[in-house]
Amino acid sequence: NILTRGSVADINGGYTQPSDVIMSSYSSWGPVDDGRIKPDIVANGSGLYSTDNGHDADYTTLSGTSMASPNAAGSMIPLQELYEDLNGSGNYMRAASLKAVVIHTADEAGDKPGPDYEFGWGLLNTKKAADLISEDPTLNTLEEITLANNSSYQRTVKALGGEPLKVTIAWTDVPGSPVAASLDPTDAMLVNDLDLRLTESTNTYY
Repeated sequence: NILTRGSVADINGGYTQPSDVIMSSYSSWGPVDDGRIKPDIVANGSGLYSTDNGHDADYTTLSGTSMASPNAAGSMIPLQELYEDLNGSGNYMRAASLKAVVIHTADEAGDKPGPDYEFGWGLLNTKKAADLISEDPTLNTLEEITLANNSSYQRTVKALGGEPLKVTIAWTDVPGSPVAASLDPTDAMLVNDLDLRLTESTNTYY
């Protein structure tokens, strides 16, 4: 259920293509033992200028996944504030919704398109995430629903054409039963395993 992030180098001049995203040498890669993709996203953790603990006005430059993590968290808090501004005081996205928005709007990274075990779904892009949240009240692109066991949910969407249709699903899973301690257990850790299918005419995409 957590949003795991890896660390990448800063991109001077901004992102233009997947090869711009360079993995930090100290950042760990997935997958987890049962095959789930980790990390979920990557964020700059290299040479980050941030607060330090020497005194109230202390700043320093550090590198590490311990810098990529607050970079990502600090970028996502304003997304919740934006959502609250648009939806009323005290109304925030569910944790799974925020996770979905972040991975949905991440910039592609890695040698091949789509998620991978090195960069996850890509580089955190807070601007694109904020744009999606801002568009939601008029386009109804972000849905939060509850599914009963063995049930399904269906929705019809209209693609504009000329650009990719992208759909993301995320959910907060219930606690599973830990397996006995062993080396690299492949036991499935998911309790609820949801699938997403896109159907157009006679074509179904998984």
